[in-house]
Amino acid sequence: MSGRIRLSGGVTARVRGSTLSVHGDEVLVIEHAPPSLIDRLPCLVEGVSRAELLGGEDAEDVAEMLALLERLGFVHGDPPERFRGSAVERQVEYWAARGLSADAAQERVEAARVGILGLGGVGGVVLHHLLAGGVRNLALVDGDVVTAHNLNRQLIFRPRHLGRPKVVAAAELVGELAQGGRLHTAQCFVETEAQIAAAFDGFDMDLLVMAADTPPGTIRLAALDWCLASGTVYCEAACGLGQGAWGPLLEPANIPAYRARQAAVDLPGPAPMRASFGPTNTTVSAMLAGDVLGHLAGLEVPCANAIVAMDFGCPAIRRHPLDGAEGAP
Repeated sequence: MSGRIRLSGGVTARVRGSTLSVHGDEVLVIEHAPPSLIDRLPCLVEGVSRAELLGGEDAEDVAEMLALLERLGFVHGDPPERFRGSAVERQVEYWAARGLSADAAQERVEAARVGILGLGGVGGVVLHHLLAGGVRNLALVDGDVVTAHNLNRQLIFRPRHLGRPKVVAAAELVGELAQGGRLHTAQCFVETEAQIAAAFDGFDMDLLVMAADTPPGTIRLAALDWCLASGTVYCEAACGLGQGAWGPLLEPANIPAYRARQAAVDLPGPAPMRASFGPTNTTVSAMLAGDVLGHLAGLEVPCANAIVAMDFGCPAIRRHPLDGAEGAP
Protein backbone atom coordinates (compact mmCIF):
# COMPACT_ATOMS: atom_id res chain seq x y z
CA MET A 1 0.00 0.00 0.00
CA SER A 2 1.58 3.25 -1.14
CA GLY A 3 0.57 6.92 -1.22
CA ARG A 4 -1.82 8.35 1.35
CA ILE A 5 -3.27 6.02 3.97
CA ARG A 6 -5.77 6.38 6.78
CA LEU A 7 -7.23 4.49 9.69
CA SER A 8 -10.14 2.35 8.56
CA GLY A 9 -13.56 3.89 9.01
CA GLY A 10 -14.58 0.61 10.64
CA VAL A 11 -12.32 0.99 13.66
CA THR A 12 -11.68 3.45 16.48
CA ALA A 13 -8.38 4.20 18.19
CA ARG A 14 -7.66 5.25 21.76
CA VAL A 15 -4.44 6.34 23.45
CA ARG A 16 -3.71 6.04 27.16
CA GLY A 17 -0.20 7.09 28.00
CA SER A 18 2.06 5.06 25.73
CA THR A 19 -0.60 2.40 25.03
CA LEU A 20 -2.48 2.48 21.75
CA SER A 21 -5.62 0.37 21.37
CA VAL A 22 -7.47 -0.07 18.07
CA HIS A 23 -11.00 -1.46 18.22
CA GLY A 24 -12.72 -3.13 15.28
CA ASP A 25 -14.03 -6.66 14.83
CA GLU A 26 -10.80 -7.48 16.63
CA VAL A 27 -8.98 -5.43 19.28
CA LEU A 28 -5.31 -4.62 18.95
CA VAL A 29 -3.46 -3.30 22.00
CA ILE A 30 0.04 -1.92 21.46
CA GLU A 31 1.92 -1.24 24.67
CA HIS A 32 4.82 1.21 24.42
CA ALA A 33 3.64 2.30 20.98
CA PRO A 34 6.18 4.34 18.96
CA PRO A 35 5.83 8.01 19.93
CA SER A 36 5.69 9.10 16.28
CA LEU A 37 2.72 6.80 15.67
CA ILE A 38 0.87 8.24 18.68
CA ASP A 39 1.71 11.82 17.69
CA ARG A 40 0.51 11.28 14.14
CA LEU A 41 -2.63 9.35 15.04
CA PRO A 42 -4.94 12.33 14.35
CA CYS A 43 -3.32 12.61 10.90
CA LEU A 44 -3.79 8.89 10.33
CA VAL A 45 -7.51 9.26 11.08
CA GLU A 46 -7.89 11.99 8.45
CA GLY A 47 -5.37 10.60 5.96
CA VAL A 48 -1.61 11.02 5.79
CA SER A 49 1.18 10.16 3.39
CA ARG A 50 3.27 7.13 4.23
CA ALA A 51 6.40 9.28 3.97
CA GLU A 52 5.11 11.68 6.61
CA LEU A 53 4.11 8.85 8.91
CA LEU A 54 7.56 7.30 8.67
CA GLY A 55 9.43 10.57 9.01
CA GLY A 56 10.42 10.26 12.69
CA GLU A 57 13.48 8.82 14.39
CA ASP A 58 11.49 5.70 15.29
CA ALA A 59 10.56 5.04 11.64
CA GLU A 60 11.50 1.36 11.86
CA ASP A 61 9.20 0.75 14.81
CA VAL A 62 6.39 2.73 13.17
CA ALA A 63 6.78 0.69 9.96
CA GLU A 64 6.49 -2.54 11.95
CA MET A 65 3.32 -1.36 13.70
CA LEU A 66 1.90 -0.06 10.43
CA ALA A 67 2.47 -3.42 8.76
CA LEU A 68 0.54 -5.08 11.60
CA LEU A 69 -2.34 -2.62 11.23
CA GLU A 70 -2.42 -3.32 7.50
CA ARG A 71 -2.52 -7.09 8.00
CA LEU A 72 -5.50 -6.68 10.30
CA GLY A 73 -7.27 -4.41 7.81
CA PHE A 74 -7.17 -1.50 10.24
CA VAL A 75 -5.68 0.91 7.70
CA HIS A 76 -6.32 1.34 4.00
CA GLY A 77 -5.65 3.75 1.17
CA ASP A 78 -7.21 7.19 1.16
CA PRO A 79 -10.59 7.34 -0.64
CA PRO A 80 -10.37 8.78 -4.16
CA GLU A 81 -10.50 12.56 -4.35
CA ARG A 82 -13.78 12.58 -6.28
CA PHE A 83 -15.68 11.11 -3.33
CA ARG A 84 -14.42 13.58 -0.70
CA GLY A 85 -17.20 15.81 0.52
CA SER A 86 -19.84 13.79 -1.31
CA ALA A 87 -22.88 12.02 0.13
CA VAL A 88 -21.17 8.64 -0.33
CA GLU A 89 -17.80 9.57 1.21
CA ARG A 90 -18.38 7.52 4.36
CA GLN A 91 -19.87 4.63 2.36
CA VAL A 92 -16.70 4.50 0.26
CA GLU A 93 -14.76 4.17 3.51
CA TYR A 94 -17.12 1.32 4.45
CA TRP A 95 -16.26 -0.53 1.22
CA ALA A 96 -12.58 -0.09 2.02
CA ALA A 97 -13.10 -1.28 5.59
CA ARG A 98 -14.82 -4.39 4.23
CA GLY A 99 -11.75 -5.18 2.14
CA LEU A 100 -12.96 -3.97 -1.26
CA SER A 101 -11.25 -1.61 -3.66
CA ALA A 102 -13.33 1.37 -2.57
CA ASP A 103 -13.23 3.24 -5.87
CA ALA A 104 -14.14 0.18 -7.95
CA ALA A 105 -16.88 -0.87 -5.51
CA GLN A 106 -18.62 2.50 -5.61
CA GLU A 107 -18.28 2.68 -9.38
CA ARG A 108 -20.07 -0.68 -9.63
CA VAL A 109 -22.88 0.67 -7.46
CA GLU A 110 -23.23 3.82 -9.55
CA ALA A 111 -23.23 1.89 -12.82
CA ALA A 112 -25.81 -0.69 -11.67
CA ARG A 113 -29.27 -0.79 -13.23
CA VAL A 114 -31.91 -1.69 -10.65
CA GLY A 115 -35.64 -2.22 -11.03
CA ILE A 116 -38.15 -2.01 -8.18
CA LEU A 117 -41.54 -3.66 -8.60
CA GLY A 118 -43.83 -2.08 -6.00
CA LEU A 119 -43.20 1.18 -4.10
CA GLY A 120 -44.93 0.27 -0.85
CA GLY A 121 -43.48 -0.47 2.56
CA VAL A 122 -40.56 -2.48 1.16
CA GLY A 123 -39.93 -0.88 -2.21
CA GLY A 124 -40.01 2.72 -1.01
CA VAL A 125 -37.50 2.11 1.79
CA VAL A 126 -35.22 0.17 -0.52
CA LEU A 127 -35.42 2.96 -3.10
CA HIS A 128 -34.39 5.58 -0.55
CA HIS A 129 -31.33 3.60 0.57
CA LEU A 130 -30.28 2.77 -2.99
CA LEU A 131 -30.44 6.43 -3.96
CA ALA A 132 -28.51 7.48 -0.86
CA GLY A 133 -25.95 4.78 -1.63
CA GLY A 134 -25.28 6.04 -5.12
CA VAL A 135 -27.49 3.96 -7.44
CA ARG A 136 -28.29 6.22 -10.38
CA ASN A 137 -30.11 4.04 -12.92
CA LEU A 138 -33.56 2.94 -11.78
CA ALA A 139 -36.82 1.56 -13.11
CA LEU A 140 -39.92 1.95 -10.90
CA VAL A 141 -43.22 0.16 -11.45
CA ASP A 142 -46.36 0.67 -9.35
CA GLY A 143 -49.98 1.36 -10.22
CA ASP A 144 -51.08 2.75 -6.86
CA VAL A 145 -51.53 6.28 -5.52
CA VAL A 146 -50.28 7.63 -2.20
CA THR A 147 -52.85 7.38 0.60
CA ALA A 148 -52.75 8.59 4.20
CA HIS A 149 -52.16 5.13 5.68
CA ASN A 150 -48.99 4.79 3.59
CA LEU A 151 -47.24 7.54 5.52
CA ASN A 152 -46.46 5.49 8.65
CA ARG A 153 -43.93 3.34 6.81
CA GLN A 154 -43.45 4.54 3.23
CA LEU A 155 -40.95 7.21 4.16
CA ILE A 156 -40.30 8.57 0.68
CA PHE A 157 -43.80 10.08 0.61
CA ARG A 158 -45.09 13.24 2.29
CA PRO A 159 -48.60 14.64 2.89
CA ARG A 160 -48.23 16.77 -0.25
CA HIS A 161 -48.10 13.54 -2.27
CA LEU A 162 -51.54 12.29 -1.18
CA GLY A 163 -53.59 11.24 -4.16
CA ARG A 164 -50.65 11.34 -6.55
CA PRO A 165 -49.31 8.24 -8.33
CA LYS A 166 -46.52 6.65 -6.34
CA VAL A 167 -44.19 6.50 -9.31
CA VAL A 168 -44.64 10.25 -9.87
CA ALA A 169 -44.00 11.09 -6.21
CA ALA A 170 -40.98 8.76 -6.10
CA ALA A 171 -39.58 10.40 -9.23
CA GLU A 172 -39.25 13.64 -7.24
CA LEU A 173 -36.86 11.94 -4.83
CA VAL A 174 -34.93 10.34 -7.66
CA GLY A 175 -34.57 13.72 -9.32
CA GLU A 176 -33.13 15.20 -6.13
CA LEU A 177 -30.68 12.42 -5.31
CA ALA A 178 -29.76 10.80 -8.60
CA GLN A 179 -28.92 13.63 -10.96
CA GLY A 180 -27.25 12.42 -14.11
CA GLY A 181 -28.74 8.94 -13.94
CA ARG A 182 -31.53 7.27 -15.85
CA LEU A 183 -35.09 6.85 -14.57
CA HIS A 184 -37.73 4.63 -16.14
CA THR A 185 -41.24 4.59 -14.66
CA ALA A 186 -44.46 2.73 -15.40
CA GLN A 187 -47.70 3.56 -13.60
CA CYS A 188 -49.48 0.22 -13.81
CA PHE A 189 -50.41 -2.89 -11.88
CA VAL A 190 -48.87 -6.13 -13.13
CA GLU A 191 -49.87 -9.74 -12.57
CA THR A 192 -48.17 -11.77 -15.29
CA GLU A 193 -44.69 -12.24 -16.71
CA ALA A 194 -45.79 -10.56 -19.94
CA GLN A 195 -47.10 -7.52 -18.05
CA ILE A 196 -43.84 -7.24 -16.10
CA ALA A 197 -41.87 -7.42 -19.34
CA ALA A 198 -44.04 -4.66 -20.83
CA ALA A 199 -43.68 -2.44 -17.74
CA PHE A 200 -39.88 -2.65 -17.79
CA ASP A 201 -39.58 -2.62 -21.57
CA GLY A 202 -36.60 -0.57 -22.72
CA PHE A 203 -34.76 -0.78 -19.39
CA ASP A 204 -32.03 -3.43 -19.37
CA MET A 205 -31.53 -4.10 -15.66
CA ASP A 206 -29.04 -6.02 -13.54
CA LEU A 207 -31.23 -6.68 -10.49
CA LEU A 208 -34.93 -6.66 -9.64
CA VAL A 209 -36.26 -5.87 -6.17
CA MET A 210 -39.60 -7.71 -6.01
CA ALA A 211 -41.57 -5.61 -3.52
CA ALA A 212 -45.14 -6.25 -4.69
CA ASP A 213 -47.45 -8.63 -2.82
CA THR A 214 -50.59 -8.39 -4.96
CA PRO A 215 -51.92 -10.69 -6.25
CA PRO A 216 -50.51 -12.91 -3.48
CA GLY A 217 -48.32 -15.74 -4.67
CA THR A 218 -48.81 -15.32 -8.40
CA ILE A 219 -46.96 -12.00 -8.64
CA ARG A 220 -43.88 -13.61 -7.12
CA LEU A 221 -44.02 -16.47 -9.63
CA ALA A 222 -44.41 -14.01 -12.49
CA ALA A 223 -41.43 -11.95 -11.30
CA LEU A 224 -39.28 -15.07 -10.91
CA ASP A 225 -40.23 -16.20 -14.42
CA TRP A 226 -39.37 -12.80 -15.87
CA CYS A 227 -36.00 -12.65 -14.08
CA LEU A 228 -35.13 -16.13 -15.32
CA ALA A 229 -36.11 -15.27 -18.89
CA SER A 230 -34.26 -11.94 -18.87
CA GLY A 231 -31.15 -13.10 -16.96
CA THR A 232 -31.82 -10.68 -14.08
CA VAL A 233 -30.79 -11.11 -10.43
CA TYR A 234 -33.88 -11.45 -8.20
CA CYS A 235 -34.43 -10.45 -4.55
CA GLU A 236 -37.38 -9.87 -2.24
CA ALA A 237 -38.45 -9.07 1.31
CA ALA A 238 -41.66 -9.15 3.37
CA CYS A 239 -42.81 -8.04 6.80
CA GLY A 240 -45.39 -9.72 9.04
CA LEU A 241 -46.75 -9.11 12.51
CA GLY A 242 -44.06 -10.86 14.56
CA GLN A 243 -41.51 -11.70 11.92
CA GLY A 244 -39.92 -10.24 8.81
CA ALA A 245 -37.62 -11.71 6.21
CA TRP A 246 -35.35 -10.54 3.42
CA GLY A 247 -33.98 -12.64 0.61
CA PRO A 248 -33.31 -14.70 -1.19
CA LEU A 249 -31.06 -12.80 -3.56
CA LEU A 250 -30.73 -15.15 -6.50
CA GLU A 251 -28.61 -15.30 -9.60
CA PRO A 252 -30.70 -16.47 -12.58
CA ALA A 253 -29.23 -19.99 -12.40
CA ASN A 254 -30.65 -20.40 -8.89
CA ILE A 255 -34.16 -19.17 -9.67
CA PRO A 256 -35.75 -22.45 -10.90
CA ALA A 257 -35.14 -24.32 -7.62
CA TYR A 258 -36.56 -21.48 -5.54
CA ARG A 259 -39.53 -21.08 -7.82
CA ALA A 260 -40.36 -24.75 -7.43
CA ARG A 261 -40.17 -24.52 -3.63
CA GLN A 262 -41.51 -21.05 -2.85
CA ALA A 263 -45.00 -22.23 -1.93
CA ALA A 264 -43.74 -24.91 0.48
CA VAL A 265 -45.16 -24.50 3.98
CA ASP A 266 -41.77 -24.86 5.67
CA LEU A 267 -40.13 -22.04 3.68
CA PRO A 268 -39.38 -19.13 6.07
CA GLY A 269 -41.14 -15.82 5.55
CA PRO A 270 -44.39 -14.09 6.56
CA ALA A 271 -47.59 -13.70 4.56
CA PRO A 272 -48.84 -10.23 3.55
CA MET A 273 -51.19 -8.52 6.00
CA ARG A 274 -53.18 -5.29 6.27
CA ALA A 275 -51.72 -4.13 9.58
CA SER A 276 -48.38 -2.35 9.44
CA PHE A 277 -45.81 -1.01 11.89
CA GLY A 278 -43.29 1.41 10.47
CA PRO A 279 -40.19 0.54 12.56
CA THR A 280 -40.31 -3.21 11.89
CA ASN A 281 -41.15 -2.68 8.23
CA THR A 282 -38.26 -0.25 7.84
CA THR A 283 -35.81 -2.58 9.58
CA VAL A 284 -36.45 -5.49 7.23
CA SER A 285 -36.48 -3.30 4.12
CA ALA A 286 -33.26 -1.54 5.13
CA MET A 287 -31.54 -4.90 5.64
CA LEU A 288 -32.55 -5.92 2.12
CA ALA A 289 -31.28 -2.59 0.76
CA GLY A 290 -27.97 -3.16 2.55
CA ASP A 291 -27.59 -6.57 0.95
CA VAL A 292 -28.48 -5.19 -2.48
CA LEU A 293 -25.87 -2.42 -2.19
CA GLY A 294 -23.32 -4.89 -0.88
CA HIS A 295 -24.02 -7.29 -3.72
CA LEU A 296 -23.67 -4.53 -6.30
CA ALA A 297 -20.39 -3.43 -4.72
CA GLY A 298 -18.98 -6.95 -4.76
CA LEU A 299 -19.49 -8.24 -1.22
CA GLU A 300 -20.80 -11.65 -0.20
CA VAL A 301 -24.11 -10.81 1.46
CA PRO A 302 -26.21 -12.77 4.00
CA CYS A 303 -29.29 -13.19 1.83
CA ALA A 304 -27.44 -14.55 -1.21
CA ASN A 305 -29.11 -17.91 -1.89
CA ALA A 306 -30.79 -17.66 1.53
CA ILE A 307 -33.73 -16.21 3.40
CA VAL A 308 -32.82 -14.23 6.51
CA ALA A 309 -35.67 -14.19 9.03
CA MET A 310 -35.97 -11.81 11.98
CA ASP A 311 -38.19 -12.32 15.02
CA PHE A 312 -39.26 -8.91 16.30
CA GLY A 313 -40.16 -10.02 19.80
CA CYS A 314 -36.75 -11.45 20.78
CA PRO A 315 -35.17 -10.10 18.54
CA ALA A 316 -33.35 -12.95 16.84
CA ILE A 317 -32.04 -13.41 13.30
CA ARG A 318 -31.80 -16.77 11.55
CA ARG A 319 -30.34 -17.47 8.14
CA HIS A 320 -31.98 -20.24 6.09
CA PRO A 321 -29.80 -21.30 3.13
CA LEU A 322 -31.58 -22.62 0.08
CA ASP A 323 -30.24 -26.14 -0.35
CA GLY A 324 -29.11 -26.96 -3.85
CA ALA A 325 -28.55 -23.36 -4.96
CA GLU A 326 -25.30 -22.84 -6.85
CA GLY A 327 -22.84 -21.13 -4.53
CA ALA A 328 -25.00 -21.61 -1.44
CA PRO A 329 -22.88 -21.50 1.73
